Amino acid sequence: MGLLKLVIVDDEPILLEGLVKTYDWNGMGYEVVGFAQSGEQALKVIREKKPHVVLTDIRMKQISGLMVMEEREPGVSVRGIKCIQGF
Repeated sequence: MGLLKLVIVDDEPILLEGLVKTYDWNGMGYEVVGFAQSGEQALKVIREKKPHVVLTDIRMKQISGLMVMEEREPGVSVRGIKCIQGF
């Protein structure tokens, strides 16, 4: 099996950039196929990219990371969900 498709979600631009660029995702078995700065954007990216794993901030304005996982389309299967909370 190839790399797992990963989508990263955080409403803080500097944290999102850090998460996307700082880690060797490929070395850990992931390919970053998309990212989003809001829950609304995340739903769109998840629908389009169909990731295996979503790494999301819990506390975001309007749609939280938990709401994103609840509101994703029924046909979109995500194998793993990792929620993070700001420091």
